[in-house]
Amino acid sequence: MEKIKNIKVGKYNFYKITLASGEVLSVSERVMAAEILYKDKELSAEKIEELKAGGSLDWGFELALYYLSFKMRTSKEIAEYLKKHDTKKQFNEEIISKVIFKLQEYKYINDAEYAKMFVNDAINLTTDGRRKIAQKLKQKGITELDVMSALDEIDSDDELFNAKKLAEKLIRKYEKESARNRIEKTRQSMMTKGYNRDVIDAAIAAHLPEVDESEELEKIKKLIKKNNKIKDKFKMKTKLFTKGFSTELINRAIGESDVTWD
Repeated sequence: MEKIKNIKVGKYNFYKITLASGEVLSVSERVMAAEILYKDKELSAEKIEELKAGGSLDWGFELALYYLSFKMRTSKEIAEYLKKHDTKKQFNEEIISKVIFKLQEYKYINDAEYAKMFVNDAINLTTDGRRKIAQKLKQKGITELDVMSALDEIDSDDELFNAKKLAEKLIRKYEKESARNRIEKTRQSMMTKGYNRDVIDAAIAAHLPEVDESEELEKIKKLIKKNNKIKDKFKMKTKLFTKGFSTELINRAIGESDVTWD
């Protein structure tokens, strides 16, 4: 048995209890009232361990509520936050699990609802496709079942609208490329953003301009001029072909150039 030597009011409705041995416990106001703690009260070793666990649970809960005051969080984010801010090494896996369970019980966190909110924001505020959204949710610890359930709520028209907006932006970005490379780079970028092939094809088709041979020819001539150190005709043709230009237009541009080829 060990006596309580001193009790002081700490921060955030917590109390510091100093034992005769010099050990200091931190307990919440709730525990103080429930256990009827006072100076000179004797505590068993088991009760001391119980108070430590209760203090850790209550402090973890308060930290989690603070973290949640800024925005919604997932269970995984809460766990990671507690581990990161565990300055006194008091949050073991059991305590963290209990904190998360208590948060769920009081409806402070709900991963399924978080996933739905995240998907809604992604569709309305970003141009991410389904796969990208799913990847981000899984990184936040959302289960496969909750991810799929949230993705099912995406309206296909909204997804296509975002894909078209992204395709239009990318097509403008790659306007100096050959028509073929322009399409391919746009397609690759959209795949990286998480869109499937059918959506990508529909989005590109809605914004892709018709190929203007005179513009393509002018692009090739500019590249020939830019790479004027290349005098080998075969090397130049190879370089231009890798840029996505057709053999016919490459031959025309080389034939019309004033370069003296080896």
